[in-house]
Amino acid sequence: RYFYLQHTNDIFPKTYFFASSEVDMFKKVNGANKNSVSLTSIFFSIRYSPVQLISASLNYDARKNVIYYETYKTLLEYLIENEMRQGYSASIYVKPSSQLSVTLHAGYRFQKRDTKPSRNFGGTISYYQIPYVKVDGSLSLLKLISSYSEGAQIAFRMSKSLWNDDIYLSGEIRDIKYRFINNPLAMHQLIAGVDMSIRVPYNMYASLSYEGIFEKKNTQGSFFIDLTKRF
Repeated sequence: RYFYLQHTNDIFPKTYFFASSEVDMFKKVNGANKNSVSLTSIFFSIRYSPVQLISASLNYDARKNVIYYETYKTLLEYLIENEMRQGYSASIYVKPSSQLSVTLHAGYRFQKRDTKPSRNFGGTISYYQIPYVKVDGSLSLLKLISSYSEGAQIAFRMSKSLWNDDIYLSGEIRDIKYRFINNPLAMHQLIAGVDMSIRVPYNMYASLSYEGIFEKKNTQGSFFIDLTKRF
């Protein structure tokens, strides 16, 4: 049993504040159930935007690593995401033109179990309606360094809408590398995915997706079919 608290405000000009927390009302001690109130999760975020084309944010994350089933995530994706949770992070968003936007981000975490701080940094460049081909594209880079591992990811994504947005096409390629310090084990994955979504009569959407995971000694692929009705 737990309850969830959330707060947002924009009291200060051009500033947005968000906070959330979870409080457990129950725990098990030595096999016995016990009613106990304890703060188990907290998250703060503040964003400042002096003008519409620029914004900066600071975050503090002390949320627990919630364990749940995620069918579509690979081991490498989970490892990198887990190392980026909890700690402090900052990001800057700049949109110098109506077609170009740039986001830079960095994170820092130091916990009792870590022998040295974990750091991550990266960025994304997005361009709307690339000349000649008229598609939207983005390039993302991520670097992660922790006390026991190092990881890097490069992702490129393109998308295009056709026939007044009745058909939406997208494709993505991600190159992920991860290695454990003081261990010869290194992992490398190339993930490629394509997606097609079609608007059909009666305000319904049908989509077909494919994702392939390519490793040195193993290759696997998945197809996904989805039909959505909007009311």
